[in-house]
Amino acid sequence: MTSIADTVTQVVAAMPHAAAVVDTSGVPQAVNAGWPIVIDDLIDMIAADEAAPLRAAITDDPGGASDDGDDADTRGHDSPERTAQPVPAVAMTVLLPAVERSPRGEVVAGERIATTVRVARLAADSPLRLVTCEPLGGRDLDGPDRVAPPARTARSGEPTIDLTVDGASGRSGRPSRVEPSVGDPVAGRAATAPALPGSSGRAIPGRRMGLPDVALFTELLAHSMTLSERHRFLPSVLAVGFSGLDEVEEQFGHAARRGVAQEAISRLRSGLRPGDVIAVTDDPESLLVLLPDIDGEYLAEAVSHRLGAEIGRPYRVLSSRPKIGLLVGVAVSGEDRAPQAVVASAIRALAQARGRVDDPVFGARVMLANDGGVAESTSGRPDLDLADLRDDELVAYFQPIVDMHSGAAVAAEALARWRHPHYGMLSAGEFLNLPVNTESLNLICDQALVRAVESWADVRDGFVGPPPKLFVNLRPDQLLGRGAIERIYHLLVANGVNPTDTVVEVTEEAVVARFEDMVEALRHLRRLGMRVALDDFGSGHSSLGRLASIPLDVLKIDKSLVSGCDTDHRGRQVLSAVSMMSRALDLDCVVEGIETAAEAAIVGELGFRYAQGYYYACPDAPERFVDLTTVAAQKVRADLAAASARVHGS
Repeated sequence: MTSIADTVTQVVAAMPHAAAVVDTSGVPQAVNAGWPIVIDDLIDMIAADEAAPLRAAITDDPGGASDDGDDADTRGHDSPERTAQPVPAVAMTVLLPAVERSPRGEVVAGERIATTVRVARLAADSPLRLVTCEPLGGRDLDGPDRVAPPARTARSGEPTIDLTVDGASGRSGRPSRVEPSVGDPVAGRAATAPALPGSSGRAIPGRRMGLPDVALFTELLAHSMTLSERHRFLPSVLAVGFSGLDEVEEQFGHAARRGVAQEAISRLRSGLRPGDVIAVTDDPESLLVLLPDIDGEYLAEAVSHRLGAEIGRPYRVLSSRPKIGLLVGVAVSGEDRAPQAVVASAIRALAQARGRVDDPVFGARVMLANDGGVAESTSGRPDLDLADLRDDELVAYFQPIVDMHSGAAVAAEALARWRHPHYGMLSAGEFLNLPVNTESLNLICDQALVRAVESWADVRDGFVGPPPKLFVNLRPDQLLGRGAIERIYHLLVANGVNPTDTVVEVTEEAVVARFEDMVEALRHLRRLGMRVALDDFGSGHSSLGRLASIPLDVLKIDKSLVSGCDTDHRGRQVLSAVSMMSRALDLDCVVEGIETAAEAAIVGELGFRYAQGYYYACPDAPERFVDLTTVAAQKVRADLAAASARVHGS
């Protein structure tokens, strides 16, 4: 039977505002996406005298409880009748940062708003408490009518940092962003927030993100080792830390360090499989990862290097692109090793990786613990073979394309993913460029198209009105074979997807390689009702003369033209010229790779209408696409409201 604690834990994850289940010491046992953004303020608030009732409700200390909470906190154990009474909640209204959900379930801090903090027992005799932080005025935290209280000023001499991180788990190779905004009240608090008990001011924010501790981790490792005796697995432990965070703090302050660290942890989590475990340690500068069912040390090495590649993608703080490296100590379990010894070996190996301070880290530095001591890993990227790709491991993700005038999702681009049994979710760029014969590659691409259309047929049923259009990427071989285009047409029709709601993306390079054949194929697509988009325009030697002779409906502007356009005057001029050219050619234009609010504002000012990028939503699984469109629409409406306020305020 499911316990009350289990039931409420599931509910917490779905709450639209910050919430957590904590024990009487205040340690989170389960949190949702909003909790990390308010935890620092709650620590300060609950420590103050005026919040004594809340503190008493959490700790079972009756000394600070209010009269209203006496029944909850001072009832006698010798009175069964009183013990059976309903347990009242204790609530206070305070100012906390507003919270909104990002497409990946992470959070963004807004201005401070009036928030009701409520503490309630899960049951009369339960050691667990449910803490909720519900903003007054409804659940829509993006509403433009929200009134902010006066902002606190930042600490003198240090820029405050809004810990908004865009593109946390994407694999585009583009920088994620920690956006600075001087004077932001949330950032000001974040920059001076005290560390949690038992951690230093430079702690990795794992505890705030609801990760389990080393005791629970060791129990899970012991369980995995017991199972491995039957299944012949070799559960492995990775002790991980990050290099480069000290440099971020020296240049931008503690809040920037913490924001980058949170982003790095998010990437770490997204790169693991659902059954892997990540936990905090007694050392506030490191984390533990359990790989419970791998075959040996070579796979632990490969996973470490792959995670290092993900962690090593550039970040963005102001105009800087700090580089963060992954430090890993690997220990593999064995028949005669205790779980505690495996964990200790991994931590010792991590210490060795940290000790080489003069050797810069690019990607991952992996140290392997063995009977003879610690040795450095010399292997590189994971050993991938497309021959290992099974049909059920090929999945479709979708990323919305939004109308910057209304916020509506007008289309979705289908993107192939490999759900690898050992290395986690791989993007198309990580496996479609592997050496393979043309026939096998064509088969995989055809399977990806089928998966995209079948998945989209399910997604489109979730829309009340007309569904967004579907963008699919196709290679020349998928268009030029005998009957190829007819097969695409019948695939769409068989799955209930209207061909007129489908846009086929091709690259200019693919068109140029077999120009006459490709032009005829594109014309054939259009005769069957499909539309054609030229992808990655501006990424290579684009020819304006050739552009006019290709049968096109949509031009997709490459992200290389967008990156930094908010600070690059010449880049804005190029985008402006492309905008005018697309209107002259009567082409719809989609600007790809938008990652910041500033880039979105520039693109809108230059007359573009349609946009795509991590700023609005990252690619995600089909079942979450409708939620992605909702979040993207909220972001567009917030941008429109901010732009209107600037116009009327000037």
